[in-house]
Amino acid sequence: MVLCMPEKCGQEEERLCFERPFQVDATFERVIRMTVNPQSMQISTCELPAERMDFEGSTAFALAHETKHLEATEIRGTDLREFRFVE
Repeated sequence: MVLCMPEKCGQEEERLCFERPFQVDATFERVIRMTVNPQSMQISTCELPAERMDFEGSTAFALAHETKHLEATEIRGTDLREFRFVE
């Protein structure tokens, strides 16, 4: 399944509509989980043994977005002004 959602990326002035996957499998050399506790104002970290992880929903969408930046590929989306209003 693929989602199409508007997002603002980099120096773009307008939000663009991007297609991103709903599920992503990712392989990592190292996984560090960070937990932020706003009440105690503390951040804790721990290394996870996982080398491969599956993500769904908004986390998969965000991971796919950031992966495009790391790959240094051109990120193209559809300008929302290209859409038409319907009743």
